[in-house]
Amino acid sequence: MTVDDQCIDSQTILRLSAADNAHGEIYNGTGNYPIEICYDEIFGVAYTGVNPHTCVAGNTVLKLTGTTNSHAEGPTGTNYNTNVCYGNLICRNTTGACDSANGERFVVSLSNGGNAHLASDTSYSNRICCISPSTTAISSQSCDLTSATWTPSGSVSNNTLVTLSVNGNNCNGQQIKFDIHEDDPLTDDLVLTKNDVYPSTTWTAIWTYIGDDDFGNDPRDYYFNASLVSNASESVKSGNLAVSKQGGTVIPGVQIVIPEHRQIYFTEVLVEFKANLTVGTVSSYLWTVEDEDGNVEFTRTEATFNHTFSSGGQRTITLRVTNSAGSDEDQVAILVTASPGILAFINAPMHKQFVVNNLWQVSASATDSYVINRINGVGGCVIAIECLAGNCPDETKSPPTGCSANIQLIGELNKGYGNLHFDWLFDDGDSTANLNIPNVIKQYAIPSGVNNDKLIKLNVSFDNETNNIHLTQPTKRIFTLVGEDKCVSGNGNAKLVYVDPNGNFEKEENVLTVNGACRGFDGTIGTGDDCCPVVSGQQQVCRDTGSSTTDGLEVRCVFPTVNEVIDACGDYNAQTTCEVDEFKVGKEGTTGTKDPAWKVGDDCDQANIVCNCAWKTGTTNECILNKVKLNTTIPQTLAEEYV
Repeated sequence: MTVDDQCIDSQTILRLSAADNAHGEIYNGTGNYPIEICYDEIFGVAYTGVNPHTCVAGNTVLKLTGTTNSHAEGPTGTNYNTNVCYGNLICRNTTGACDSANGERFVVSLSNGGNAHLASDTSYSNRICCISPSTTAISSQSCDLTSATWTPSGSVSNNTLVTLSVNGNNCNGQQIKFDIHEDDPLTDDLVLTKNDVYPSTTWTAIWTYIGDDDFGNDPRDYYFNASLVSNASESVKSGNLAVSKQGGTVIPGVQIVIPEHRQIYFTEVLVEFKANLTVGTVSSYLWTVEDEDGNVEFTRTEATFNHTFSSGGQRTITLRVTNSAGSDEDQVAILVTASPGILAFINAPMHKQFVVNNLWQVSASATDSYVINRINGVGGCVIAIECLAGNCPDETKSPPTGCSANIQLIGELNKGYGNLHFDWLFDDGDSTANLNIPNVIKQYAIPSGVNNDKLIKLNVSFDNETNNIHLTQPTKRIFTLVGEDKCVSGNGNAKLVYVDPNGNFEKEENVLTVNGACRGFDGTIGTGDDCCPVVSGQQQVCRDTGSSTTDGLEVRCVFPTVNEVIDACGDYNAQTTCEVDEFKVGKEGTTGTKDPAWKVGDDCDQANIVCNCAWKTGTTNECILNKVKLNTTIPQTLAEEYV
């Protein structure tokens, strides 16, 4: 599963607030969580029975604490009353692999046997495995992996994006585990593990990596093993891919491991700062720690260090690692004990995430936010901390000064979001305020013109008149919003952006300097994903000029010739060219020439109106400007189509 996965309600088993470390909700919960667990993706065939969410004997998948913002337990648990049921599924909670040989399929994993967070992959050892008797003969339960290949194959240069693909029979919807190894004479090294949906995933090939024990400048040989997440014994191995040193240094990847995100620390206690490199090497580190008001409290440039906080409150910690190829960042937030204390954090979109959505919709979530209170009258090393709102940690990550043990929080840890007020402000001026609901769907009128130009600001407030507690904590998030073409175009420039399935940046190509990049990811001109900028108000187009120009490019962005200029949807005379709309006269979010009807009647610049060129069949057979009203309460749902 990836961020912004969508399936229709009849195929949705449940929804998660994130890909891992998530809360859950029922299939139509009010949180509008972005990760949907879909029957047809898991079993490779749509469920056609009536009322699939009705609970009958034996079809409980798992149990939640409520209809949204919930922890989970297995289907036979006795602590929670909200049953997630589906069709004719028969499910169990196991710490082993799902029994794929007998038809079981992996659905989600749980962090514990009860009171658990959820993940859409096998990040946690407790796994919900289900069998659907009606699909025994036709579903993917007998998935047979037959081959594994690299694209490109043979040899590539360092920092080249490659695709890892598997072929198989009856494997649609299966989760595949890709283990990338370096082929060594003695012991092969495991370089990276990625989980993705059949049939493929991507990797930026690297000449060397952390832990590489080879010498010299010879190419490194890699292969990958692909196996079913639900049945590790069903696997296949690829041939070798040689990665040469030419191509430059790979962009680094980093993850902050200490301090831990969302955890509670004490003042006057030494806190370690440490990160793991996920790929590449690093020439410089920059840690930036912001206080509860968003002001920079201090910066450090070491790889690891210790620090003591002298005052309480939220700290937002960002780490940037850099080398000659580029940089990567990670961000966490912690709460240094205050009495009371509040932590506010936007966990979706992630820090500098690339959100891919053709309708320019973003699901924002602040479910990581919570409030705690230190109970008066308790002192020394006997300290009582209770959760007042949100989903709180179970204990502090450091003991108080002079004490030897961390402090366990008392009472219920998942208090929900009652008395929490979420005030959202977006960079285009839109705003919304929600009481008790930490999620919002934002509809943008245009995508990003440059990386990280989208900004969400959020104030989380807590009011408890009984205890006279009033808290407000601001936070913010920057990110990039692109369509499926992953083309970022603005200020006369355009680039193709390569991102992994979770929206993490991998690399980019400037279409004005890289020969053929303007053709888009499918490598073909004029198929709808071409990437060219608007220059002086006119949309450039990707063309094969037939000869190298002064800039060395043959396939490049150029101004269209007089004879091929399209000023309106009606200028297209064939269905294919109409629907592709190469000149983007009808497409939402463009800044160049538009169809004259763009601002007639319902204005296409409105956030809830999406426009495109569409072929109208019948007596006229013509290309028209089509306008679609979006249902803004249900993500990616077209409520009304008209012209």
